[in-house]
Amino acid sequence: MGRPAEVSKEAVMNAVFDLMVQNRALTISAVREHVGKRGSNSTILQWMHECREEIRRKVLLLVHMKAGNAELIRDLIEQLVWRMVIKLEEDTRNAASAEILAMKIKEQSTNRSHLEAYVEKSARDSEREEALQLLLVEYQEVADRASAGEKLISQQASEIQRLRAELESKPKASSSEPVSP
Repeated sequence: MGRPAEVSKEAVMNAVFDLMVQNRALTISAVREHVGKRGSNSTILQWMHECREEIRRKVLLLVHMKAGNAELIRDLIEQLVWRMVIKLEEDTRNAASAEILAMKIKEQSTNRSHLEAYVEKSARDSEREEALQLLLVEYQEVADRASAGEKLISQQASEIQRLRAELESKPKASSSEPVSP
């Protein structure tokens, strides 16, 4: 499964408002489902927190704009906002905890499967290791022979160069004299 498609802050905010209107729990899973299973849990959580703060700011701004019973209205709205914040944080923590627990259970199951496969593979690998050791010994022997061959070739090349230099340093025989073998 690849990386989830990106989700915008506006899409998360709309999902939060829709879920609030429907009086549904504001969980990461519910929001993610509402936005078409797009976005990672951490991104959705971040946008949910920003949504909460934006709601709080707007409510406080609205309260400051009202005249008359502004103090009472502000207190009531602030209490409502804080209740929503607490509920959102609880739902977020619960959802995150459930998701983390599910991931850990899945991880443990995967680890156990890997361990069982490793034990089976180890049994097969011991036979392969013995064969590999034999191959390594044979390889070393071949490498030693190749090294000896390279050394011999190098010695022969040096001897050829020496003989060539010796031939070139001797005076050339005239063309009338026969060349002895």
